[in-house]
Amino acid sequence: MMKKENILFVADELTVGGIETYLNEFSNHLKKEGHEISLLSWSNSLFKSPPSIKHHEVFPIDYSGFFLIRYSRLFIKQFYHFQKIFYKTHPTIILLNLSKSSFFSIPFLMIIKIFYPKIRILYNFHGSRYYEEKNSYHFYASSKKASVYSSWKIKIRTLIFLQLYWLSEKISFSIVHQIIVFSKYSQKILTGNFKVEKGKIHLILPGLPHIKKYIQSKAKEELGLNTDWPLILTISRLEPRKGMIEFLKVAKKIKLSNPHVNILFASIFHQDINHTAPFFTAATELNLGRNVYYINNPTREDVALLYSACDLFLMPSICFETFGFTTLEILSFGKPVAGFNIGANPEVIKNGQTGFLRRPQDLLELANDINNYLLMSSRTKHIYKTHFSNELKKYSWKNYCEKFFKYVRSGRNH
Repeated sequence: MMKKENILFVADELTVGGIETYLNEFSNHLKKEGHEISLLSWSNSLFKSPPSIKHHEVFPIDYSGFFLIRYSRLFIKQFYHFQKIFYKTHPTIILLNLSKSSFFSIPFLMIIKIFYPKIRILYNFHGSRYYEEKNSYHFYASSKKASVYSSWKIKIRTLIFLQLYWLSEKISFSIVHQIIVFSKYSQKILTGNFKVEKGKIHLILPGLPHIKKYIQSKAKEELGLNTDWPLILTISRLEPRKGMIEFLKVAKKIKLSNPHVNILFASIFHQDINHTAPFFTAATELNLGRNVYYINNPTREDVALLYSACDLFLMPSICFETFGFTTLEILSFGKPVAGFNIGANPEVIKNGQTGFLRRPQDLLELANDINNYLLMSSRTKHIYKTHFSNELKKYSWKNYCEKFFKYVRSGRNH
């Protein structure tokens, strides 16, 4: 009989997208198997933890003050909050789910290593802040319309922080016992760019997300869309690597060929003009103002409606896509995904079967693939859908849990 574990999830200040989906789905399955789940997060945004999580301790990071004072204060707070949740739960496994702040996780990891050496520490690799920030820097620094990097002092400061991000992530990877990844692409990043030994990394495919499904016509009516027109959907953050400009260019080409199509973009539209200006400036220049619908900060209920309503999902990321839970979510609805053959996309999207993949520079070809699919007969589309059931069989939370605990226990025995 499998030993019941006390698992402490640790999440940073951005519990959004793939991390939030993973926390909800994995913790629910662990609870069904009788394991006890707790969550410790240093989140500046509200995160509603699922019922499967018994204890939830939160302390936002305070970014004010001199660096060394701030870092010392963080170390003390982390020690206090970990002690507090430790005496409540007595965790046997700690699973890090970090999106942005590996830099601030080092004190936490040191506390565990020094004071609780028997606890197994795993790092669930969702992405690298170093690579995300590096991509944003090159995008905005090369943009004549963006003023965020106009000062040489800001440029130097940014370059210094990029190196600190890389170093902090490398230190974090060296401290933890094991690293879980969802794709071969993530393995390649860790072994190639961060020089993590291959035996420390374990590739485990996650299970399918559980999202409420609606009848397509009813979902379109609920959203106020024309039920006779097909809907192309994109849900993404406004980041350069997410292909926000590429999305607009593909949308323009689609509308020129097929004006009777709805295109909807859902995101979190920041108040920071440096994030939103390049996107809306490009939309204006492409004359897409009234041809694309926008939804700001969609809830999970909104997302379920959008997935149900759409006919095809456009995922325009142009680099560094380590897996894509959004892709997996939309595939579970039996909807094809169109995107670029970068990162882990070819591992998740089977070109010509569950979606369409093109090179990032082949925008016209991708737009043509999308229009051709929308013009297919219902019978031909049904043939496409037969590929989905076979492809999705490999995603199982039961299998994920079995492999997860297999690697944890094999690590304990060494």
